[in-house]
Amino acid sequence: ARLEWIFVVLVMVSGFFYQFLLTPFSSPDEPAHIDTAYRYSNVFLGNGYGDEEILKRIGDQEGSGLSTQPSVSTYRAVHDGLFQTTEDTALTMTTAGGVSTPFWLYLPSSLGITLGRLLNVGYIPLLYLGRIFNFAAFTIMVFFSIRRTPVGKLAMLVAALLPMSM
Repeated sequence: ARLEWIFVVLVMVSGFFYQFLLTPFSSPDEPAHIDTAYRYSNVFLGNGYGDEEILKRIGDQEGSGLSTQPSVSTYRAVHDGLFQTTEDTALTMTTAGGVSTPFWLYLPSSLGITLGRLLNVGYIPLLYLGRIFNFAAFTIMVFFSIRRTPVGKLAMLVAALLPMSM
């Protein structure tokens, strides 16, 4: 089998487990990345781009029981909220962090968040849609990188399978 296809199988299996093992907010800077993707989602939906304050759905600013310290209650909150929907799409202004990086780096995750907002999913599925879109973009880019590079294919595959890379 070609190495890039082996990568796809390995990344799908390990990525699936990482998505649920490492819950949203489990990395220290993830809230800032989420706020940045949410800002760009606001742009897609015609709500503008706020520098220090952004418009969020009321239920999204409350957080749904997620914590930076993974615990049984955090995993329970993810389990219970994974298929929730919301009818309350009212927006409220909230202060938010952010990351000053190029727009295109947040394109996949902000598209996932925008889709979740259009489908009126709850906060946890919204975060996972952003993660899934980001993960799909990562998989596609690494797939073509492994395919195109003339040397170091195995090293690229191994580095791409590390949790921090994914």
